[in-house]
Amino acid sequence: MFTIDKQKVIVLPEYLMISEFKAIWDSDKTIDKPKAYNVFKAIYFICDFKSVYKKKYPESELEKQVLKEYMPPGYKPTLMFKAACKKYKELRYTKTLRTFTAIDKVINTALSYIESFNLDNISDDNRTKALGEVLKMSETVTKSIAQMESLRSKVEKELAMKDVKTKGDVVRRNRELPKSKRK
Repeated sequence: MFTIDKQKVIVLPEYLMISEFKAIWDSDKTIDKPKAYNVFKAIYFICDFKSVYKKKYPESELEKQVLKEYMPPGYKPTLMFKAACKKYKELRYTKTLRTFTAIDKVINTALSYIESFNLDNISDDNRTKALGEVLKMSETVTKSIAQMESLRSKVEKELAMKDVKTKGDVVRRNRELPKSKRK
């Protein structure tokens, strides 16, 4: 849908026919469309699985950080922006990606708990039990992160298949695809 190449967002033309994206495009009356492209960048970095911001910031901070980087100071997301984000996710998210996202949220919550764990706040009687629980949680999180990597590669393959362009409704066989897009 949207890709980033040499610090520019590239929007495939067929996506500009979708009303949510067309509204953003049409709202920028300039020839070069810099405002529209900045909005598309923000949407990409907030919503796309491959976004470097998604990997760096927790969900609660993500939108704020991206908007601070790509939008004018004081920008508040409009209904048009929110609708475009919702449509982007709707078109992009597969069941595997939804699973990956849900598990990632759980892991981030567990990591926050582990990071905030403090033995000073626990009575002497309960310290051993609490420490054991945190260590067990740490072990589970470590195993889950390893499993996430295989799920990540599956998601990347699915999304790569979605990005393959064909003319009309032609279905391409695996050998007809570029090597990087093959299963």
